[in-house]
Amino acid sequence: MGVVRTVPRALVASGVVHVPSRPVETLIAFSIAVSAVHAIRPLVARGEVLIAAGFGLVHGLAFASLISDLGLDRGSLVTTLLGFNLGIELTQLLVVALMMPSLVVLARTPLYPAFRIGVAVIGLVFSVSWMLERVTLTAVDPFEGVQIWLVGHPLLIAGTVATLAIAARLRSRVPWTPAGK
Repeated sequence: MGVVRTVPRALVASGVVHVPSRPVETLIAFSIAVSAVHAIRPLVARGEVLIAAGFGLVHGLAFASLISDLGLDRGSLVTTLLGFNLGIELTQLLVVALMMPSLVVLARTPLYPAFRIGVAVIGLVFSVSWMLERVTLTAVDPFEGVQIWLVGHPLLIAGTVATLAIAARLRSRVPWTPAGK
């Protein structure tokens, strides 16, 4: 999905395409809402790749508009865009490395469907709140404080999910089977 995000970033950051920030920010919130709804009840059979591609395209446009606002010359722009893309990809890999083991364990327990739906509902509520603020139907995002706190405490969140996964696994009494067996 890196390419799906990189192409729009390059087009917008280089000035080939201009995208106003408010509609793009609204589309970001909408893409998160679509992902959340899909996690609750799939919108399209095996639609994860399509949803991820749309998500990457919209997010790529948004991040690129931030870079284009810096007013960099072409050489600095290429370096900044490359660094930005590498930073985003490395951050995503770190998040996956932190969360995936716990999610794999949790997915093998009876608690997982409720966990998945609960996290999706929270994401849906946050994204709808963002959309309402971005289209100026509300003056403020009432969940902004919670969102800032969550973003500021990634290790606490990863630790909480890991603890939940271990507790659910111990409580489930389902024999452990390696993946793919």
